[in-house]
Amino acid sequence: MLEKDLGARRFHHSLGAGELAVVLASANGTDADRAYTAALLHDCAKALSADEIMALAQSGQYPVDAGDFEFPGILHAPVGAMLARSRHGIGDDEILEAIACHPTGRAGAPRLLWIVMAADYCEPTRDFPGSDDIRRLVLKDLRKGLLMVLKSKIQHLTGLGKPAHPRVCSMIAELERTPERVGTDERRT
Repeated sequence: MLEKDLGARRFHHSLGAGELAVVLASANGTDADRAYTAALLHDCAKALSADEIMALAQSGQYPVDAGDFEFPGILHAPVGAMLARSRHGIGDDEILEAIACHPTGRAGAPRLLWIVMAADYCEPTRDFPGSDDIRRLVLKDLRKGLLMVLKSKIQHLTGLGKPAHPRVCSMIAELERTPERVGTDERRT
């Protein structure tokens, strides 16, 4: 069903993110099955039209921060969480949050969200200048790698003349300020 919804290219991206999420979860004390599920479904709304995404985001079926409407490119994420729950039967709130917040992160994010964000950005089909360096760092040190991911996102947006979402900036500040207290996984298995 997911492959049909997404098309081959995006489905392969999601599979790659899922596979990398398993590796990262195993290396960072997080449940690999939950990481795989969240990463596999992180873009499940991405193939919807902009109008469909906007209508679903405004429907109130899944909480969307009011400020997120100023960044329509990220609305596929909370809509994806809604679809993960309604179409794919996901009831795990932390998986749903990882899907909903994967483009921006958030301060106080659990390690599952870190993993989905890193896996989305660094999965093997991603090939852009510096992708191999970021991928190696993420595999070596998830916190430092995720910082590089977030800073790379800001650099890309700045180059396009677009602002970064405030949650990206707050997550960077938190990761730089208190690395030993962030990215915990409350549900270790």
